[in-house]
Amino acid sequence: MLGIRNTLITGFILGGLLITLFPSATIFNSIFHGSERYINLWVFIYLTVLMLLRTCCSTSCFTSTNIFVNLAAPRDVGKANGIAFTLAGLVKALVPTAGANILAWSLNSGYPFPFDYHLVFWLLGLTALLGVGVSLTIDAQLERR
Repeated sequence: MLGIRNTLITGFILGGLLITLFPSATIFNSIFHGSERYINLWVFIYLTVLMLLRTCCSTSCFTSTNIFVNLAAPRDVGKANGIAFTLAGLVKALVPTAGANILAWSLNSGYPFPFDYHLVFWLLGLTALLGVGVSLTIDAQLERR
């Protein structure tokens, strides 16, 4: 059994790695040499598998985080959940806006790797590493409550 903290850390690590693999779907162009039917099929399968695995990682991170929020404030669970969901809502509103702008800039900038279309995916992977760092600061005693 992993435990809540290790589940959170594992979800962040695997999720961050999976996010950085999304741009590698372009490799199917060189494998199938312009056969568009096969390229589309394999890109679809590849991205579907990545999305499925990333969704599993996101769900485990979300669940672990909610458990820790509830364990951290046993007397003020309602306030803690309210603050947590408010901050999560703000992040879900701001990150797609910033990510879209960064992706648009990286597509039009003309800079080489990693500042091309990979940039937004690498930044998302780095935020997952930030999540790992924050997860490591969680007190192990909190999990035993």
